[in-house]
Amino acid sequence: MAATPAPWFKCNSDGSLSNDRAGFGAIIRDSRGHLIIGTMARVSLASINHLELLGVKSGELMCAQLNLKKVMFETDSTTIVCWLQGRGVIPWTSRRDLIEAMDVLSCFEGWSISHTYREANTPADLMAARQISMGSKTISAQDIWTELDEALHKDRIGILYQRKKTNPEEAEELYASNFASP
Repeated sequence: MAATPAPWFKCNSDGSLSNDRAGFGAIIRDSRGHLIIGTMARVSLASINHLELLGVKSGELMCAQLNLKKVMFETDSTTIVCWLQGRGVIPWTSRRDLIEAMDVLSCFEGWSISHTYREANTPADLMAARQISMGSKTISAQDIWTELDEALHKDRIGILYQRKKTNPEEAEELYASNFASP
């Protein structure tokens, strides 16, 4: 994670599409790279661009609810960056969510949207992919699982994280081992 100047916050988001499941994730961190809150949600099947947009919009809404004033948004979708900058052709299926996302941006004193490569967007990518096994969930610092904690730490110190392929059975097993009741 490139240093985020205080009092700015950073929100990374991602969409995920796998066989018959779709969803998104967003993660908000402070200027030192520490997790404030994250979210992931499973939604109806949609295009990957629409899922990426829902991830950004979800992050925007969380930032607005937390009354954060200055936020740097990052996504690994150049299409979504273009849409939020008023460029590109927006499919009718995404227009309503784009308009709502643009409306939310007006509540911030300062904001930016930029593209980041997938390798630099790993925490949000993990959130988006994990919704397939965990469903919709809000994540606080106390809720993070080992792989996400590792990705956040590596991101804070500037090490790119290699994405692992996990089949659904492994994901269920990882979830059970990380969130098992005592």
